[in-house]
Order: sequence, then structure tokens, then C-alpha cells
Amino acid sequence: MRCLITIAIFLVAGVLGTTYLGFTMLQSGLEPVDAGQGQTVFFEVVPGSTTWDVAHQLDAQDLIKNPTLFIVLGRLLDLEGDLQAGWYQISSSASPLEIMRQLARGEMAHRTFTIPEGLTAVQTKERLVAAGLGDPTTFSELFEDPARVSDWLPADFESEKSPLEGYLHPDTYQVPMDADEATILDLMIANFADFWDPARLDRARKRGLTVHQAVTLASIVERETVRPNERPMVAGVFFNRLKAEMKLEACATVRFALAKPEGALTEVDLLVDDLYNTYRHPGLPPGPIASPGSASLEAVLHPASVPYYYFVARGDGSHAFAVTYQEHLANIAKYLE
Repeated sequence: MRCLITIAIFLVAGVLGTTYLGFTMLQSGLEPVDAGQGQTVFFEVVPGSTTWDVAHQLDAQDLIKNPTLFIVLGRLLDLEGDLQAGWYQISSSASPLEIMRQLARGEMAHRTFTIPEGLTAVQTKERLVAAGLGDPTTFSELFEDPARVSDWLPADFESEKSPLEGYLHPDTYQVPMDADEATILDLMIANFADFWDPARLDRARKRGLTVHQAVTLASIVERETVRPNERPMVAGVFFNRLKAEMKLEACATVRFALAKPEGALTEVDLLVDDLYNTYRHPGLPPGPIASPGSASLEAVLHPASVPYYYFVARGDGSHAFAVTYQEHLANIAKYLE
């Protein structure tokens, strides 16, 4: 490689008829603009750009000293035309050769964002917009037209609220700088799809659940408890109630129906006539009420075998579980009154 760089210097020197001073200047053109720590600059290689275009754009942004030498390097390394379009983070302390390799390998800049467990589709959209990852109107349109986003969604995924509710899998993601809204949502749905390997699909079937039903129940588990050790127990309670044909009576579903994530629920709230109100309607609601994390999904696929049919919050994030309604009333009196 050093040999190629030396040849490049002599070739350019010969073409330009340089003196010793010119030779020294060309040699310095192979050095970084800033030999120190340098600064990082976002740089875009526009689709269809030639090496000449890229070289002069790099020069204009003070990322290289000699665009002609950069072009010659591209030819000598047989990389001319291989510079990949996209956004890059380029340091001014990088040499022209390092920059050339970065662009040829497509080592593009990425943005990282995290979607925590338990967010609704609306909350997820707000977080994505706040992170500068897209336009709120575009996200809203895609939420209502999932076919523009992904071809992987279970057949019964449609729900009364947002069709994508529950399918935007919580995780930390890296996306290219120029990723659009559809690409971001497709990545999140693909991550959700990856969770459902054949073993988990089979497990859901054995529990008598479709993927949509499993996600719906897992979303309720996610919103009902923050304690990892309690999730399988809460899932076990809900399965017991479903088997006994009891209403789920999950406060989290009422909060979703009312779009009331915080604050105490009143008796009037519990009477709201909404299909998501599991105090009024038996069985599962029409769809998920949030995006459950992997742990809540696993809890539904592997619920704890418990005798309980009731639970109430203790006020410290944990719950008191009960077998009978009388025990449940005693727990309510102890922890809520």
C-alpha cells in the first residue's frame, strides 16, 4: 500500500511537472487535515456521484487537502465508482486513504434510538419524532396503512385502535442517517417477527392463542406489572380467569380505552362502554394496548401455574395475589384503603 501511495505522488508530480516543493505539497496531501483529535463531520455521498464529485465535496468541507490526489488514489486502488451513496461520519483526523476506504466499504453513519417496553403506538410515534427520526404526519399515515410498511403481520392483527399497536417491538435500534419513516417501522416489525420463531409459534398454538391474541395478553401483562418475577404470575392469573370465563378486569385496558395513562381510575371510568374495557366485556380486548417486551411475551407463552384469580397493587410496584374474592377484598382493604 505504501508503494501505491508513493506511485500516486510521483504520477501526480509527473503530470503537473512539480518541483521538489510541489512534491512535498503532494506528500502532505496524503496526510489528515487535522493530525490531532479532529472533529467529526456528517458527509453525504449523493447517489450518482463520481469520485471527482466526492473529492471536491470533501475538499469543500475541509476533510482532505488535495482532491486531485484523492482521485488518483481511487484509480490506483481500483475503487473509482465504488464509493457508496449515503451519509457518513468522517473525522478531519482521517487520512484520504482512510476516508476512501470508509466510503468504498459503505461504513455509514447511524442513529441509535431506544423504544422501552410498554409504550403505546402514539407514545412510540412521539418518541421517534422527538428523536428527529421522522415527520409525525407521515408516521401517523403509516400507522393506519401497515401494508406500506411491512408484509409481515399476522392475519388477525387489525384492531379497533392503531393497526400497528403492539407490533413495534421494544428494543435499541441502529438505523442509517437517511432512513425514512417506513424503513424505521419496518425494522421494528421485523424485530417483532424475529421473536416468533417456530418454537414460540408452536407454544402459542398449544396455549390456544394466535400471535395476535398472545401479543394482546402480553401487552396487558406488560402494563399491569413492572416486576419481572411477577409477569408469569400475572399471566397465570389471567389464564385462570379466562378459563373460568371471568372478565379479566384489568385496569390497564381501561386506561387504554380512555387514553388515561396516569392517575386514579374512578367507578365511572370502569363503566366506559368500550371494547377495550375488560371490566365490561369478557375475554381479550380486540387488540394490544401497548408494545410488550420479550419478557412479557415469554410470560404469556410460559405462565406460572398459580391458584390465584385476583391481584392488587401494594403501592411499591409489587402485587398481593389472592385465590378467593374474600381474600382479594382483604388485600384491597389492606393496601388501598
